[in-house]
Amino acid sequence: MQYIINLQFTPKNFLEDHQFSVITFQMSSAVVSTSDTSHSQTFKRIATKYFLSCTAALVAETVTYPLDITKTRLQIAKNKFTRGGMMQVTYDIIRREGAMALWTGTEKTFPLWKSMLCGAFSGLIAQFAASPTDLVKVQMQMEGLRRLQNQPLRYTGALDCFRSLYRTQGFFGLWIGWMPNCQRAALLNMADIATYDRVKHGLIDHFQLKDNWLTHAVASSCAGLSAAIVSLPSDVVKTRMMDQIRHELDAKMYG
Repeated sequence: MQYIINLQFTPKNFLEDHQFSVITFQMSSAVVSTSDTSHSQTFKRIATKYFLSCTAALVAETVTYPLDITKTRLQIAKNKFTRGGMMQVTYDIIRREGAMALWTGTEKTFPLWKSMLCGAFSGLIAQFAASPTDLVKVQMQMEGLRRLQNQPLRYTGALDCFRSLYRTQGFFGLWIGWMPNCQRAALLNMADIATYDRVKHGLIDHFQLKDNWLTHAVASSCAGLSAAIVSLPSDVVKTRMMDQIRHELDAKMYG
């Protein structure tokens, strides 16, 4: 009798076990599918933020580049072509070289010390990697001045400038002026990030301002001002060092 009962219940037990296996497989597949979807959404979110950050940086650099070329002219040369202050130099560049010459060569409250440290470290690393392009930018910005001084142009474009610097200065020569350049970037990022974070939260906490465009604009203005003040001395040293190549080549050509 016991043997017959076992025969009767064995198919049922087999079906239950089989159904349980199918359910387990389906649950496992659902978990894997959910995990894949979560990873895909995370990647898309990171990629979107990265793209928007790059776009914002590109727009900001394009808009402020005329100020950068004016600053370079003021830092390097004081002659009949760079008389007056910033507005006069900008006007002279447009009048003598055209408006497009301004784009020649064309990137819970967080603790204050952490903001400064993170900003300085990120700025230093990023600027060290980008120092060769900064060197090319400075060289290209001075080509318009050479044209006004009736001197032959050295480069036909940014790529030609890069190749020429590589041939004449070598690979490590592309990092001429990297030390003050990195110092400038570290100080700039340190002041920029720390000031923005501090001012924004101060306006919200102590002046009851809302977290809107006005608060962001005021914080950004304060951050930009503090960044320019602390980084300007290193910026002058960096520009002068990078411009030494021009004088060395001129000395070889006319010496």
